[in-house]
Amino acid sequence: MTGRYREFQDAALTLARTSAERSVAEFLRQEGPEFFDLRRAATVLDDQEQLVAAAPLPSADDDPPFLIVTDRRVLRVVRGLLRWRVREERPRADITEVRLTGATLLSPPTVRFRSHAHRDLVAEVALIEAQEARLRDRLHRTFGDVYRES
Repeated sequence: MTGRYREFQDAALTLARTSAERSVAEFLRQEGPEFFDLRRAATVLDDQEQLVAAAPLPSADDDPPFLIVTDRRVLRVVRGLLRWRVREERPRADITEVRLTGATLLSPPTVRFRSHAHRDLVAEVALIEAQEARLRDRLHRTFGDVYRES
């Protein structure tokens, strides 16, 4: 991790006013500069919400959308002109199964959040192997018994 990035993260943690901002800053500190675009994720979170996991989604443009998992919900967000927008959202209480399918030669890893109340939220994630392992660990710790791998 570069020194400048570490300084940025220290400042972000110091300046964080809400629980959501602190959780985003801590996540960025753990994941490193590859997730730098996630620094404004707190704008779509409630003040008391905690970021648990995140992953960029494959995108053709320079501003990748993100899959964000919090202690309360699962979000698919995109960056808009002025602020981030939520494209899809599922309350965490409605999720009955989380399945992570590993990368294959022809397809990236896929995460499926199954819910009885809503249609499934399915997202291909753009992660390297080490990031995929950390996502797998975070999803398992967060969702426990409803988490599956295939």
